[in-house]
Amino acid sequence: MIRGMRGKTMTALLGALLLTGQAFAAPPTSAPAVEAARPQPEPRPAIWLLQDADTKIYLLGTIHILPPGFRWRSAAIDDVIGRADELVLEIGDREMMADPATLAGPMMLGKQAPLQWRVSPDRREALGRMLMEIGVMPGMLDGLHSWAAVMVIMMAASVRGMSGDGDEPLTMADIPGVEEGLEAEFRARNRPISGVETMAQQLGFFSAMSFASQRELLEQMVDDYQRGGLEADDGEADLHAWVSGRPEAIAIPSEAIPPALYEALLPRRNRAWTEWLIARLDRPGTVLFAVGAGHLTGPDSVQTMLAGRGFTAARVD
Repeated sequence: MIRGMRGKTMTALLGALLLTGQAFAAPPTSAPAVEAARPQPEPRPAIWLLQDADTKIYLLGTIHILPPGFRWRSAAIDDVIGRADELVLEIGDREMMADPATLAGPMMLGKQAPLQWRVSPDRREALGRMLMEIGVMPGMLDGLHSWAAVMVIMMAASVRGMSGDGDEPLTMADIPGVEEGLEAEFRARNRPISGVETMAQQLGFFSAMSFASQRELLEQMVDDYQRGGLEADDGEADLHAWVSGRPEAIAIPSEAIPPALYEALLPRRNRAWTEWLIARLDRPGTVLFAVGAGHLTGPDSVQTMLAGRGFTAARVD
């Protein structure tokens, strides 16, 4: 049995997704801000600095989906934005604006295979109830890989949880993350925005999972649903820890999710980004490197990998 973060594999996966996977973030939007559902701490997300004689690279952990109206900007972040010559994200803004139909290719199975057939018979009724509860129509996910169906279900559950009891349910466009705000700032200043991955690369990490691992992922989510529903309490705790500048509280334990997915989400990508950061030090300038917060905490963090190569990313706020 896979042990999830605080006993909830599904919650751990959702947390990992929101802390590490920009491909599933909300698209750019101009939706009006509303007050966050609950009081929040004074914003002070953690910032680190990697530098040499003529280059400064600020590392900022991001959350890819935020409750509407959630305040995350601090004076230190505003200062870094003002100093930075360029913004580097997981995926560049141009690619995020590409045709969704093209970007969805890696998520597609290539045929229709009922999602409920992909779990054991004793879980099929519960899977059906879960889909109805979050508003996903039967058959809607049958053309997706199982990992992609899991992600869509978790995102739908997250959006539903943020909607609360309001008359108008939220959509993904109503809950953008940190990246959208940063992109708007840098576009307004005519400063370049780029990415360290492509959308195809990021989705390809998930597609490499075996059928057995994907089935395990789907079945564990159903089991978690049967034990307690689609709670988002841990996600809210992670959000408040992040905005309070307590990255250690949101570290994603390796045992929280299947090993193949953990390797794809964190160590493999962090190793590649570490190489990118070291190479970027060869060019002068000031960079804001903003990636999912889960990549900047825990034993497999980017900072740990940098230290292993003899470089120090020191916390500055």
